[in-house]
Amino acid sequence: VWSKRHPTSQANIWGFPVAAIYLPFAYLALTVFMGSSWMDMLHGLVIGHVYYFLVDVVPMVYGKEIITTPKFLVDQFGMGLYEPVDNEPARPPAQRPGMGRAPPDAAARGAGHTWGTGGQRLGTQ
Repeated sequence: VWSKRHPTSQANIWGFPVAAIYLPFAYLALTVFMGSSWMDMLHGLVIGHVYYFLVDVVPMVYGKEIITTPKFLVDQFGMGLYEPVDNEPARPPAQRPGMGRAPPDAAARGAGHTWGTGGQRLGTQ
């Protein structure tokens, strides 16, 4: 269904670019070359094409909706674009490790890291 709705997009299969319109057939060919059962993939291709035709083509051409989303699903999840709900309080921007500031009293307590003190330099005896 994605490949029918985005025919000019580009997809990759194992690093090989494939036009989106040919993606289902490329998956079918890959399945055949790998020796897997190709009938399941072929059934998926046919069902996907029928679904696309009934959901996108028929309403546009004939003005009839044959397949609709059940009302209980629309009531539960809503319609339209997904918009995430922001229930989380705002957090300060992320800092790179080691770039944060120590608390003001850390120096007085002798806390904090002691990198670079003690030990020996590499390459010296």
